[in-house]
Amino acid sequence: MNALNVYPVPDGDTGTNMLHTIRTALQHAERSADRGAAAVAAAAAHGALMGARGNSGVILSQILRGLKDALAEGEVDLRSAFAKGSAHAMAAVTAPAPGTILTALAEIETVVRRGRSEAVDVLQA
Repeated sequence: MNALNVYPVPDGDTGTNMLHTIRTALQHAERSADRGAAAVAAAAAHGALMGARGNSGVILSQILRGLKDALAEGEVDLRSAFAKGSAHAMAAVTAPAPGTILTALAEIETVVRRGRSEAVDVLQA
């Protein structure tokens, strides 16, 4: 993952930043006293934001925020979670550029919106 990020310049730490962010999210989720999906997702989203490193970490935290928002509204629909996550991630970046994780997220959201079987194929690829 570190070698994949070359926009706007190769920085060599994208994967490391995302790993740290997701580890912090997981730690917060595991410490959630309420074991309901919405509460665990909220704890994970908070942990991701608090532990976010670099732009990629912040963007990842916003994707988890979308999941949290969808579950808080009583939704268990990946389409809604990805749509909300994509919207939050785009809003978190001052000057979104094509060819970044935001582009990948928009493509994933499009595929998820089309239906479960196509989304599973993409996520397994």
